[in-house]
Amino acid sequence: MKKVFGICLILVLSLSMISCSKKSTLLTSSGDGSTGSTGLQGSTGSEGSTGSEGSSYITSLYYRENSTGQHDGGIGDTMSTRWFDFVVDSYDVVSEYGGYEASPGYKFVILYVIVTNTTTEELPMFANDFFLYDYDNDDDYTIEEAWTEDMMPEEYIIPVDGASTLMLLYEIPEALVNIEINFVELFSNNELGDFYAVRLILN
Repeated sequence: MKKVFGICLILVLSLSMISCSKKSTLLTSSGDGSTGSTGLQGSTGSEGSTGSEGSSYITSLYYRENSTGQHDGGIGDTMSTRWFDFVVDSYDVVSEYGGYEASPGYKFVILYVIVTNTTTEELPMFANDFFLYDYDNDDDYTIEEAWTEDMMPEEYIIPVDGASTLMLLYEIPEALVNIEINFVELFSNNELGDFYAVRLILN
């Protein structure tokens, strides 16, 4: 079954309503941003997965409560969706990355997610397929737009039988330690499929 990208435009428009994402500050001395991520695909697909962004009106809690099934895991666990398997392999918490420093009172959390195509076709995906959730305060955070080659691009393709290690970077409050990485299956009729959550406690 192919994934649907039609609702991605609606989800992108909803990002303008999210108040929790902060702009970072460019440092006078820029770094190279190297992370050692492998297999990142930058090709544009005609269709993509639609793990959506939360907004002021729809958050991860809504998707969890209205999905057809719920799958919870932790770091290192394999989460099997309709189209791919994913594993949150590791993470870093930093105050600066690739020449940018986090806004005052914020930090960067960098997640390394291994995605394996389990379909018989190329797997197009979008940067916002995965979203970060603060389950203590019911807030969602969107992925930062890529400013280095190692960061997850806007769109990418994973080949048949292929796997990619994706680098997801989010800017979150310094005090936030209890988070989830979420993905939800959405279909062309706007119905929800299953909901996937990987919970982490940041060190």
